[in-house]
Amino acid sequence: KGASAMLSGFMGGGGGGAADDGVARDRLREFQAQIFELEDLFQDEEQTEFCVVTIPTELAMAESERLVAALGEQEIAVRNIVVNQVLSDQDAASQYVERLSKGQGKCVAELEEVARQHKVLNDITLTKVPWLDAETRSVYGLRALGQALLNPTE
Repeated sequence: KGASAMLSGFMGGGGGGAADDGVARDRLREFQAQIFELEDLFQDEEQTEFCVVTIPTELAMAESERLVAALGEQEIAVRNIVVNQVLSDQDAASQYVERLSKGQGKCVAELEEVARQHKVLNDITLTKVPWLDAETRSVYGLRALGQALLNPTE
C-alpha cells in the first residue's frame, strides 16, 4: 500500500483507499497515453521537427552535436541548425565589439551604482573579469580565469 498511497498522493488522490487507488491508476494510464501520443508526434516528420539554435563556441557546439545525436537516436527529425552570433567580416566584428563594449560599459556602471547604494548594508565588491581571447576550457583556461578573478586589474 505504501507505493500506492504515494502514487495516489502524487496523482491528487485522497486518503489512499481502494477507490483512490483506482482513480490514481486511471490518471496514470491517461498520462501514459498522452506520453505515447507525444512520442508519436515527435517522431512524425510531417508534423514535427527540431531546429537546433546555437552559437559558435566549443561548448555550445559540443552540446548541439550531442542534441542532434540524441534526437537522431529517438528518430526525431532535425533539418535545420541555426548558428547565431557569427562574425562574417572584420568590419562587422569591429562594429559588434564597439557596440558590445558600450553596452557592457552601461551595465557595469549600473552595477557599480547598485554596489555603492547597498554598501551601507552589505560590503559589496564588484569584480570585472576582462574578456578572454579564448573560451575558458581546460586547466589553462581555468587558471587564466582564476587569475583574473583573484587579481583584478581595476
